[in-house]
Order: sequence, then structure tokens, then C-alpha cells
Amino acid sequence: MSSQAVAGPHHINRSSDAAPTADRACLVDLILNAVALNGILDIDEFLFEAMVPTKIQLAIQKLQPIQLIYGRGKSQVESAFNFSALLLMLLVPYLVLVLPLTQRMLEVKREMCFGIQNFVVAYNSDVGMAYGLITAEKRNQSNPTLAEVAVDNYKFKLDGPWKQVDDELPPSPDYMQIGLYTQEFEFGRIRKMAEEAQYFPVCWEKDVEPDGSENASILSAFAHSRMKAAAFNLGITATTCAELSYDCYTPEARMVRLMCGQTCGCTDPMSSPWYKQRAEGCAEMCLSERHQLMKALPCQDFPQAGAQASWNHFWDNYQLAITAYFGQDRIQYASPGFATAASIQAGGCDQLRLHRTDSITGEVWCLGAADLFGPLAYLCPESCGCRNVTSGSPMAYYCPNSCLA
Repeated sequence: MSSQAVAGPHHINRSSDAAPTADRACLVDLILNAVALNGILDIDEFLFEAMVPTKIQLAIQKLQPIQLIYGRGKSQVESAFNFSALLLMLLVPYLVLVLPLTQRMLEVKREMCFGIQNFVVAYNSDVGMAYGLITAEKRNQSNPTLAEVAVDNYKFKLDGPWKQVDDELPPSPDYMQIGLYTQEFEFGRIRKMAEEAQYFPVCWEKDVEPDGSENASILSAFAHSRMKAAAFNLGITATTCAELSYDCYTPEARMVRLMCGQTCGCTDPMSSPWYKQRAEGCAEMCLSERHQLMKALPCQDFPQAGAQASWNHFWDNYQLAITAYFGQDRIQYASPGFATAASIQAGGCDQLRLHRTDSITGEVWCLGAADLFGPLAYLCPESCGCRNVTSGSPMAYYCPNSCLA
């Protein structure tokens, strides 16, 4: 009990000693802040005394205060003037600068963010017509383009930049053709498929074996990258012509037809005429072989059993191929042409004597369309009049030699 009685006053004395100390600290802070505030308030006086000559200071001290008489009306006028001046200072920048900029930004926002945004337009100056294309609303980063895949695949072939030593060639890419000269690059960038099919003097599948193992030859490296590109463009992982054969007659599969000419029928005169043209991917050397084999055929319609299947394949896919080539806007007026095509298919080669021209493309059936299908004279030489042509006639080029004897 005695220890508790002593402890209580002892603690009370300590707290009472601390209170004056805290008060003194607050008083010191208050005085220092007051001195600092006074220095700030008098800073103009300090500057005046330090920078203005004494003679001028004395002259100013002798000046008498200006007597101003304020009336109620004068005060209101002055307030109105000040308000008007302030309002004018705010309105002029707003009307001259801010408002036009705001309207311009709203116009930009409307152009960039509202309305139909997912389309592009190109103008054909020769026709005098603008053409539009509906595009994807949002690019899917998980589906890169062929160019992006080619870059990502090639840039890590080496740890650093490639430098040519002697006659060394750069590393072979998987999805592109790479060269050393600007002219080669520009020509490859702008040439059409018809030029590509004629550029290399080979029938790729027959002469180079594009689906074989990659070796050191330049053509094999070209074939390897083109096979990769052909599969990528179709969204598949095929590596051989046998795997790509299901897409031979897909309108967009021109690279498949270029690399797999035999599989896709570019060398077979009795194959379906669809896309048997350079512009659609068949290599010039493959088409030359096809033409030579046709020249050796007998002069009669459907000389081989497989030709009937090719005939039906051509007409069964007529509407699909024409729609893919010309677009839906033109095809909606082509119903009579489709009806004629159906009657030709049902009537066989003899119908080509009655309907010699395709009403949609304007091309002669027997001669083919340079950008779309091969000549039907290969399947129907008799109905196309090959027995009645002379060796010097343009039609003779599409007829078997037996018809010209």
C-alpha cells in the first residue's frame, strides 16, 4: 500500500513538469512564425529601401496622400467597368481560341469514334467509281498476318545482324523469299500472280519437289518458303501437296496451285478447267505440259472417263467461282447466266454449239478466260469446232493435233 501511495504523486509531478516545457515550445514556434510572417509582409518595404535611391525615397515620403471621393454612382460604374473588362478578357480567348478548338475536336471525335468505322475505300480513277471493303471490327492479336509471322520467324535465325562474307547467302527464311538487291525486292513486292507463275522456269511439284526436305539449292529454299506461306494463308498446318489437295479449287489458293501443279491438275488436260491459268496460280511450265498432252489426245468430246467428272465439277462450281471473282453485287443480276450454265451442264458438250459465250464474263467457253478458267475445248474439241479449223487459225492452238490432220 505504501509503495502505491508514493508512486502516485511521483507520476503526477513528472507530468506537471512536462506541461511548462510543451507550453514553452509552442510559444517559441509562435514567435518564430510571427517573425517570419512579418518578414513576408514587409518584403516590399525591404526591397524598396534596398533598391530605390535615398533621394527618391525622401521625395516619395514628402508626397501628400491622394484624396479620392467615392460616390455610390461612381463606385457602381467602376464595378461595372471592372466586371465588363474581366468578362471581355474571358470571352475573347474563349470565342477566338477555345470555342473553335472545341468544335474541331468534336468533329474529330465524330469522325473517329462514331458511325460505321469498319470499312476502307479506294477510288478507281479510270472507272470513276469508289469501291469499299468491310473490314474486321477488331484486329485479333492471336491471328497475326503472314508478314508478321515471317518477321518473327526470321529475326532470331541469328543472334545478331547478318553480314555477307564472300558469296555467302543469308539464312533461308520459312515464310518469305529474301534477297540482297533492291530491284529484286521491289519486283517481288509488286508482281502479279501471272508474272510469278511465269517467273520461274519450273513446274514446282514435278521439278523441285516443294514438299520434300529442304536442301541447299536456291529453288528448294524458295519452294520451302512458298509451301509454308500457302498453308498459312489457308489457316492450316499442311506441309505436303497431298495435304493441300483439298484446297486446290479454293479461289484464294493460288499459291497452292503454283506449288502443287500436278496435284491440282495444272498438268492434266482432262482436269476441271477452273483456275487453269497463270493468273490463278498454275505455273507456265505446268500449263505447257498440259497443253502438250492435250495435243496428243483424240479429236472427240470426253475422250477419257475422268473428263465427265471434270465437266460436272466445272459447272457445279460455276456460281461459287464467279461470285468469288466478281463479287455479290454483280452476281445478283446474273440469274440468266446461271440458268444457261445449268442447261449446258445437262446437255453436255453439244450445248457449246448453241451457247458459245459466257454471258457473265463475256468470254468464249471454248477459249477460256485468261484470269479465271481454262479452255473447254480441251474437254469438247468436236463441239468447239476443232475439226473445222485450219492449222493457222487461233482456235487451232486449243485443239488436238488429230483434229487438224
